[in-house]
Amino acid sequence: MATRGRPRFFNEGDVLDLAMRVFWEHGYEAAGVENLAQAMGISMSSFYSTFGDKEALFLAALKKYETEKRGYANAILERNEPAAVAFQKLFEVTAQQLTRADQPRGCMLTLALHNCSPELEPLRNHLNERRAATVDAFVVCLKTAQKKRELDNGTDVRGLAWFLANTLQGMSLQARAGATRKDLIKVGRWAMKAWPYRTSG
Repeated sequence: MATRGRPRFFNEGDVLDLAMRVFWEHGYEAAGVENLAQAMGISMSSFYSTFGDKEALFLAALKKYETEKRGYANAILERNEPAAVAFQKLFEVTAQQLTRADQPRGCMLTLALHNCSPELEPLRNHLNERRAATVDAFVVCLKTAQKKRELDNGTDVRGLAWFLANTLQGMSLQARAGATRKDLIKVGRWAMKAWPYRTSG
């Protein structure tokens, strides 16, 4: 009598980490379902029964990425330091994170769906909302800096927040293209030369 195969057991967090790296390295569209399942070391039936579909897996991987790989940003901005000091540290730590040898280069949030087919527009809009949330967090930090009299009251904090966020996104693209950690640290330092230090009494 034929024996039934033993069920495959796996740690969901571990295989999700593997999926995250595939999306991070190759992007959403280039990551095929079969390739994802193979990289995760699970069967197709386990793939669908555990994660639903490719989009659901991607969103779960993106959440894991934001929690585990980008948590340093909130930690830096939540310290009781002058905003200029905090953002300088953010640029330096980001340069280090974007060029780590033990993970794909660049930022998954920036790179995973940089270009996409029209049918993926809703998913790209979701990523745009996540990026906008980063800008909103920067605005909160900068408004606090205004209250502490670190910035002039007339400072366009949202414009400054967009400038800082766009610089970080550009660093991500350059990291993927091969820029060195030293190069990216210089970019951050040049960006901080535009910091609108308080001028009025």
